[in-house]
Amino acid sequence: MSVASGADVQNDIGTMADSTKTSTRSFEPSHSSWEDMDNVPGSKDSSPQPDLSPKKLESENNLGGPTFFPPLYQQRYCFIQQTLKEKKCKHVVDLGSAECTIIRWMVDVPSLEKIQLVDLDRQTLEANKWRIKPWTFDYLQKRERPLEVEILYGSATRPDSRLRGCDVVTMVEFIEHLVDLDLKDVVFAVFATLRPKIVVMTTPNYEFNQLFPGPIRFRHWDHKFEWTRPQFESWCKEICERYEYQVEFAGIGSPPDTEMHCGYCSQVGVFTRNSISDVSQKDLTSCYERIAESVFPHKDKVELDPDTSFGYELQYSINILSRDPALMSDNGDIHIPLNNLFNFKKVANYCQNNVQSLRMYLEKNGYSVQADCVVIPDPEDNPQEESLEDYGGIEDIC
Repeated sequence: MSVASGADVQNDIGTMADSTKTSTRSFEPSHSSWEDMDNVPGSKDSSPQPDLSPKKLESENNLGGPTFFPPLYQQRYCFIQQTLKEKKCKHVVDLGSAECTIIRWMVDVPSLEKIQLVDLDRQTLEANKWRIKPWTFDYLQKRERPLEVEILYGSATRPDSRLRGCDVVTMVEFIEHLVDLDLKDVVFAVFATLRPKIVVMTTPNYEFNQLFPGPIRFRHWDHKFEWTRPQFESWCKEICERYEYQVEFAGIGSPPDTEMHCGYCSQVGVFTRNSISDVSQKDLTSCYERIAESVFPHKDKVELDPDTSFGYELQYSINILSRDPALMSDNGDIHIPLNNLFNFKKVANYCQNNVQSLRMYLEKNGYSVQADCVVIPDPEDNPQEESLEDYGGIEDIC
């Protein structure tokens, strides 16, 4: 990593975006004056808002050329997770959360007590609000600390009063979706208004794009710009100069050994506020709409009654067995023999190894039981079912 505390560099955001047009292989940044962000008015929300989340279709593995395993978005989330763990953060705000898939990486950070996911695409937030619900596993392996999670509909250019006091703001592949004015507003909102201790942002490295087939172009139709490493670093250093932060640079997504000169696929800036006690004193209003909220179970809570606790144990056991492809029928449903559930000690003890007792409990609680098997509908017909596969096996890649 390289470290910078702020330099006398002036880069116009619009000029920098223009210097990375699709038909050129020149990666030298342009330089001109950057208007004073402090004088930029409130949000104009001028970015076009398509029906689909701009981030929904993004995947570097679909561009041809170099591929990444685990997928690059998972590697980015792991980087965020490790940073939150190292800094022992308590309150994180994620801007541009889109499908909210980052949540499963964040809830694994033991120190966190509040997570707020913010986006301006209501449709996508509504469709993915189920993601913030605790899993069965979260009830069985309770957190040491309480954790509240909120999904908030609103613009990152105009922070809500509920974001006050956050100690970290994350922006994962977000800034490149913003037009010039909105980008300046977001920078002011984060670094001048919220003033968290830590800011982590990732954005595409335009130099890497030459490794994808065809003419050099932006990676996604909604990207307003993509920056080279010198451009991104100059922009970050000027933020440090203006708002009294320091920045460390890193990368995610290694290039092929023969193309190391291109740098990493995603570039990262980790900002740290210079003054520990310097917090925002600006007045904020409540301007966001809460889409959903969840409270995760933790060890200080009153213990569950035996029946409720068994229900979670049973659901967890079924989820584990459902991953066995040998149990899938021709129509995609999963047929789990009831006797298989007795391989889980707590299920066996609760039902005293009695198949009829287990059958009665399952039927009473809405499960389908056929021929001494509990039938789980085709997972593809139930996208909200818990599955580590949705997140690529978090523990395996972080």
